[in-house]
Amino acid sequence: MPTLQNVDTILFDFDGVVIQSIEDHYRSWNQAFARFGITVQWNDFAVLEGQSLYTIASQLCKLYNVPHDEHRKIAAEKNALYLTTATVRFYDDIFSALEYLRTQKKMIGLVTGAHRDRFEQTVDNDFKNKFDVIITADDVTHTKPDPEPFLSAAAKLKKLPANCLVIENAPLGVEAAKNAGMLCYALTTTLPEEFLSKADWIGKNVTDVIHLMKTCMSLT
Repeated sequence: MPTLQNVDTILFDFDGVVIQSIEDHYRSWNQAFARFGITVQWNDFAVLEGQSLYTIASQLCKLYNVPHDEHRKIAAEKNALYLTTATVRFYDDIFSALEYLRTQKKMIGLVTGAHRDRFEQTVDNDFKNKFDVIITADDVTHTKPDPEPFLSAAAKLKKLPANCLVIENAPLGVEAAKNAGMLCYALTTTLPEEFLSKADWIGKNVTDVIHLMKTCMSLT
């Protein structure tokens, strides 16, 4: 069983961990594909989540036999739909969790597959200032499941990957965390446990993560 004893850095995913946005993304993808007479299935979308906008569009086009040269237009349509219709809803426990981690002197990062323009339009500076580092799809060459996003965050914080705990909800995010040599706590906010089996721990929400950390601290 892995231990949190040496963890000094917590790296949060964004969509599905910090904000309740996955349903909005799913609706926007379906609206973007509607002109092709296609209904994107939930699991087909959810297992791709965590990658960049254009990568998801490309893979959905391949899956549903849409000409590949349409993927950039579909991605742009989806992004515009999301930005004009989505409502930013933070998970109830995220701010108390961030406050607790600060009291414990942990470094805190945000690692998202979102492009920076969408991220910047979603949150304000007060929220961004709660993190010591923020990595978006525009800050890396390879997105999840490649380990680069998480390794980039650790490098900027001058922290060892082995001392980082990643909080994820997406299978590709979990895979990226493990590829980076980091611990990973997966949340079942968007997919059931069987999709997240590569994680070190699985729970319902960020409150479960904090409870585990407090329990581990009480045993040391």
